[in-house]
Amino acid sequence: MIDPVQVKPEHFTALDPSCGAFDETHNRQSAAHQVGLDGSVLAVVDNGFNPAFAKRLIERLQARFKLTDVIYVLKDNVSVPPRAPDWERIKARATAGIALYGG
Repeated sequence: MIDPVQVKPEHFTALDPSCGAFDETHNRQSAAHQVGLDGSVLAVVDNGFNPAFAKRLIERLQARFKLTDVIYVLKDNVSVPPRAPDWERIKARATAGIALYGG
């Protein structure tokens, strides 16, 4: 298993999956990111394949970092985005996020 807290943030670009964040040249804008997770509001979007994994991941991240809050969203099924109210909550409050998928 890959340790998600060991991945360097400069290797990734966070994009707005709502497709609403484009600049004048129609390129997606990158979200600002911080170096660590201390003080973050973490969003975890789960497709439900393994809820025990999601719970354990959240517990480990909470033990390792001083998270301000965790927004846990269980999607209705694997092939749909989060419900609109859940996505609005994530966009309004989250400063870091993890999407869980797979079997």
